[in-house]
Amino acid sequence: MAESDRNMPVRMHSARLDELFRIRWFIFRMAWISKTPHPKRGMVERRNFLKYLAGIATLGATQMLFFKSGEGMEGMQPQIDHLVIAARNLEEGSEYLFGALGLRPQEGGEHAAQGTHNRVLRLGEDCYLEVIAINPHALKPSHPRWFELDSEAMQERLRRKPLLLTWAVRTDRIEQLADRSIAPLGSVTAMSRDNLRWLLTITEGGRLPGGGILPFLIQWDKTVHPASRMMDAGCSLVSLRGFHPQTDEILAALRSLGADQLISLEPIPSHETPRLAALIQTPSGVKTLS
Repeated sequence: MAESDRNMPVRMHSARLDELFRIRWFIFRMAWISKTPHPKRGMVERRNFLKYLAGIATLGATQMLFFKSGEGMEGMQPQIDHLVIAARNLEEGSEYLFGALGLRPQEGGEHAAQGTHNRVLRLGEDCYLEVIAINPHALKPSHPRWFELDSEAMQERLRRKPLLLTWAVRTDRIEQLADRSIAPLGSVTAMSRDNLRWLLTITEGGRLPGGGILPFLIQWDKTVHPASRMMDAGCSLVSLRGFHPQTDEILAALRSLGADQLISLEPIPSHETPRLAALIQTPSGVKTLS
């Protein structure tokens, strides 16, 4: 990597550069008209003062544009880590996946703190899909399980069929990214299973942010992603779509995470339930999960 690349914390998109230049030009014009005095030296030579204001405008506009979009934070850019399919039990979830993709997931493990267990399907070196359900053999936690699995409304939805319920965004700065979010994503919680350790955001009461259209955040404690150790089924994630009655609010929240390019949004009537749909490349062609 070139030295100039290392010193550049963000890459500016052309649309944001255009906005930045418009702000600079506006301040140039205002300064020329007003002949505003310098706070320390009185009236300064106009050209030097314009340079002074231009620097302030550039700095302020850059901070405004990139802070609100979730960009400019040190570390890796947010990426899709995994998709979550919820089911009443793992057998129903596995059969749903087989019907949709023609593939069955492999055994995963248990989440003792949440009273759930899962099965997984690799979607690449650093992406996977999990089928999750309440573990009937585990102790019921003292708090509501994640993903609203304890709610009667969710169980009623799952009685009809398993659902592509939500998704996870991977970061290596989970505390910073959670603080940046304009939508409440919950508290950062440490989790473990076997030899895996990770941090993720969990909302109070296990609520799904944005009805599942907003992701939860995850940070693994190892550089090697767990998906790389899963069986390669020849699958990959092509795209992810979210359907929500309030796409403007959802988009604003995604931008605050720097995740607005990871999913496409489509509006639906206010009486409809938010939902996700994913296109998955499989050995037998592109399939849809919803």
